[in-house]
Amino acid sequence: MPTQKPVGGVATFVAEVRNKDLVLLPDAQVAFTDDSADAPVVDPANPHTATVTGSSVETVTVTATVQGADGPISATDVAVFVDNVPASVTLVAS
Repeated sequence: MPTQKPVGGVATFVAEVRNKDLVLLPDAQVAFTDDSADAPVVDPANPHTATVTGSSVETVTVTATVQGADGPISATDVAVFVDNVPASVTLVAS
């Protein structure tokens, strides 16, 4: 299920790059792209993490691409930015 955030909210995407033996490769170079007007913002302290801010009601697909031995490999995920996402609920008995 896609991540759902309110308009103006921030969705965070983390790329986990592993080798064929499933060993995490923290030094792999990851490139993030998306299909929105604004490019994902990559965290300089953690280049495997990128954020997207929803500027309107929209669905944003983010792709993380890393160069593999046989060419680039990629994975995608989706964030949906909506109006009126419930933030809390209060129940009062009388």
